[in-house]
Amino acid sequence: MITPHIYTSVHHNMVFQATIITITTLLATGLVYLVSVTYQHRSCINELRKQGFPMPDGWSWFFGNSFVLLRYTSRFPPLANIGIPIQELCKEFADTEMFLLDFWPSYPSSIVVCAVPLERTDTFSVTHQCIFDLAYSSARRSPAPV
Repeated sequence: MITPHIYTSVHHNMVFQATIITITTLLATGLVYLVSVTYQHRSCINELRKQGFPMPDGWSWFFGNSFVLLRYTSRFPPLANIGIPIQELCKEFADTEMFLLDFWPSYPSSIVVCAVPLERTDTFSVTHQCIFDLAYSSARRSPAPV
């Protein structure tokens, strides 16, 4: 017959092992999912980049355009509106009047459409399925009828 002390110790040890295995499995599954989703997203953006879609220089597989934004925001006071660095980026893309910013996962990848006067900048959130449709419809957009 097993004494209650030994049984309790063995039971707690088995519960602890099962808990550790469950947590480890969940973390590994989450990590695999994150790597998979990140790779799919970055592959889409990389394909657009290879096809010549306008993007700021400095895109990275790991960080997207995050360091590009850091390069532009460092020129302004810390609490400056994010629209100011975006307008500076628009000046670099005056010939195409649009460009792709990839800040995913902290912010959705966006096509920034710069109007001719740089006082107005529109940002469209994009998904993998509609990125081409949105890009080309934004580029062909005509003024609203009066």
